[in-house]
Amino acid sequence: EHHFTGSREEIKYQAAVAALDMLRGYLKDMSGG
Repeated sequence: EHHFTGSREEIKYQAAVAALDMLRGYLKDMSGG
């Protein structure tokens, strides 16, 4: 059983999610939504 912390992967994942969230909000603002 691999028991790796994955902290770096988790940080990368959370950063990607945050970036997508910001991009989504940005596009919504651009479309006047």
